[in-house]
Amino acid sequence: MTCWITTHWPVPADVAESMRHVYVKTDRHLCSVPRKGDIVLLYQAKIAKVHSKRVHKAELWRRRKPTEELLDVPVGVGGIIGRMTVKEEKRDICDDDVVLDYGNLREGSGFIWEIIPCHKWCPCNPHLLRGGLMKAIGKPRDTPPRFLSLYRVPDQFVPALLGLIA
Repeated sequence: MTCWITTHWPVPADVAESMRHVYVKTDRHLCSVPRKGDIVLLYQAKIAKVHSKRVHKAELWRRRKPTEELLDVPVGVGGIIGRMTVKEEKRDICDDDVVLDYGNLREGSGFIWEIIPCHKWCPCNPHLLRGGLMKAIGKPRDTPPRFLSLYRVPDQFVPALLGLIA
């Protein structure tokens, strides 16, 4: 079993359950991505940023063919909020998927992200905040979380980390 951490921007509570997946930019040439059966921990950022600019209410859309809805952007946790299990292999996002658009979902007429569908969402309470997370994965407590967009947790840290969010 491989354990990963992925970062999500804050989402409104009423749509959160439908958004629990891994999203990967199409143009990234990653050596590996989560596979079916892997565990993924979800790190929720405190704020959403696109091109180094904070996303505000007028910029967050929930899109599902054929509807669009403008949503509020809440403040996030800044830590691990739960775990999920990879259900399927990576695939293209399609028009039938429910997705949130923070302003960087498409380029021209195509999606620039792919999805790795997940299931078995299990929230953790209390949340594992950044300092505790960094310590659990062998990093200094004040390490910025930028590298967590898609991070494979080294095997030696997995048991203790999963124990913290059980």
